[in-house]
Amino acid sequence: MSIPPGLLRGLAYGFVGLMVLGTAALLIQRWDHARERVIVEVVNANTGQVSIYQARRGDVRDRSFVTLDGQRVTLADVERLVLRASVP
Repeated sequence: MSIPPGLLRGLAYGFVGLMVLGTAALLIQRWDHARERVIVEVVNANTGQVSIYQARRGDVRDRSFVTLDGQRVTLADVERLVLRASVP
């Protein structure tokens, strides 16, 4: 039994189209997640002082982040970063 070439070609195009749609959905989801607003708490481990900022999740890196108003914050060795729930 052989599969007609037209049907095989249609299945291949459908599979490629499904892969493209899946990739686009994943990219959009990652972009949306990175644009999510979060509350960033910087806690000084020595004094316990807490500074609160708002940033986008994608702008938070290892020891620094950029706030919504464009301020770059870099943490000292004695400071800890805490991410809180997203801001509505």
